[in-house]
Amino acid sequence: MVKRNNGGVIGTVNTPTTGVASGIWSLSEQEVNKANWPYLSSVTPSVDYLIVAGGGGGSSSHGAGGGGGGLLQATGFSVTAATSYSIVVGAGGTATGNSASAGGDGNTSSVFGYSAGGGGGAGAGYSSSSCTGRNGLATNGNGGGAGGGTASANGGTGNGSGYGGGNNVSNGTAGAGGGGGGAGGAGANATGNGRYSAID
Repeated sequence: MVKRNNGGVIGTVNTPTTGVASGIWSLSEQEVNKANWPYLSSVTPSVDYLIVAGGGGGSSSHGAGGGGGGLLQATGFSVTAATSYSIVVGAGGTATGNSASAGGDGNTSSVFGYSAGGGGGAGAGYSSSSCTGRNGLATNGNGGGAGGGTASANGGTGNGSGYGGGNNVSNGTAGAGGGGGGAGGAGANATGNGRYSAID
């Protein structure tokens, strides 16, 4: 049998048994051991995965927080040996330095045919027409918060199991922006007229 020392770490030499083959093994070593230990060939391989989509971009000045990227995770997901799988990691949305523009939406991540939606971009800081936070994308996308413009506005909504963004505060003047929604909860509503977003 070919043996390996815990992936190069000093310690007890890992030795396969009829029930366990723990340790770190190269692909060539795996093939050698499969031939010597038929039990290993009969086991269905499985993986644990966690993917996070890109978060929404923030806005400037009294702008809000962008929505967090959607989250998907699973344990014991069955895979097929010697098969290639495509994994896409979504980039974060583009932040804006223009107080009249909303932040960019985050990009979707995917694996094994399942997708986590990108977070919605943050509402603009001043422009009343762009103050509403953008919605989360696709499955499990989280909404962006509403920008603190001169008009009352709401945060974007989440899709799937995603959470929405918080609302702004406005009394006819530029107020504070709401927090972006995240995978664990909705974004907080703004509570004052300061120049800072209430991020959840």
